[in-house]
Amino acid sequence: MAAQACGPYTAALYPYARFYYEDPQTGPAGIDKDMFDELARRSGCQLRTVVESRVRIWDQMRRGVVQLTLSALISPQRREIAELVPYAQGRYQVLMRRELAARAPSIAAFEADPKLRLLDVRGYAHGPTIDAWVQRMRSQGRLVETGDFASAA
Repeated sequence: MAAQACGPYTAALYPYARFYYEDPQTGPAGIDKDMFDELARRSGCQLRTVVESRVRIWDQMRRGVVQLTLSALISPQRREIAELVPYAQGRYQVLMRRELAARAPSIAAFEADPKLRLLDVRGYAHGPTIDAWVQRMRSQGRLVETGDFASAA
C-alpha cells in the first residue's frame, strides 16, 4: 500500500526573541523553527514556513491560509479556530526604566499614574490578567501599539 501524501501545509513563524530570529551568520533559527523542522522530519509532512506578524498569522489561520503556528497563548477567540497544545511555559515581565519601576512597582501603581502609558505589540495575547490591563489602558487612551516585537524593542 502506498503512503499517503502529507501536506504541503503552511506553518507560520513570527520573529520573537529566541523562538524565531534571523541569525546573521546562519540564517533562520530558534525554538519554533526547530520544532517545525522536527515535526516535518518525524511526520514526513511537507511544511512550507512563512514569517508573518502575529495579527496576520491569526487572520490567516481564521481563513485557512495558514494551518500551523507555534508560541501562541490560549484565548477563547483562538480556541474557536485552532486546537492549542501547550509545549512551553513563559513568564511575562514589564520592562521599564529603573526610576519608573521604583515609582510604579505594580500594575495598580502603574494605573494610578495617569501620565504613564503602556507599549504593546498589536495582536499579542498575554493571558487574562495582562490582557485585562492592556484593555484598561486602551480604554483610557494610555496604550501605544506597535506592529511587531522588533519595533517595540
